Amino acid sequence: MVFELLVGRTPFQDDHQPEIFKKIIHSERYLNFPRGFDPQAADLVRRLLSANPAFRMGNLVGGVNDLKSHRWFSSNGFDWELLEERRMHTPYIPPLKEPLDTSHFDDYPEDDYVPRYTGPQHVFEGF
Repeated sequence: MVFELLVGRTPFQDDHQPEIFKKIIHSERYLNFPRGFDPQAADLVRRLLSANPAFRMGNLVGGVNDLKSHRWFSSNGFDWELLEERRMHTPYIPPLKEPLDTSHFDDYPEDDYVPRYTGPQHVFEGF
């Protein structure tokens, strides 16, 4: 989600659902950051996407505190206490024409069909 919020697309974007799963499973091979992507944010994303859950940020000895103390958050002045107290100010509020204004979202057909994934059953091959 961090990647998607900063870039505007998922790191494993593809038109074909089986390819998305392949890219996620083999993220170390497919994860690429665009030019100018904050190196500290890249470090955070890599640590969150560690293929082995035993080495994934948030699952280590420090738990969620490892995530909260990551230098990307501290270098951007993120205040976890203000967030918890719901007193944090949003950095951007889009102008709305009315309460249900959806003009800031992409149009898409409501009836998009997503085929069921029927790929190989050995999706964890290579770990």
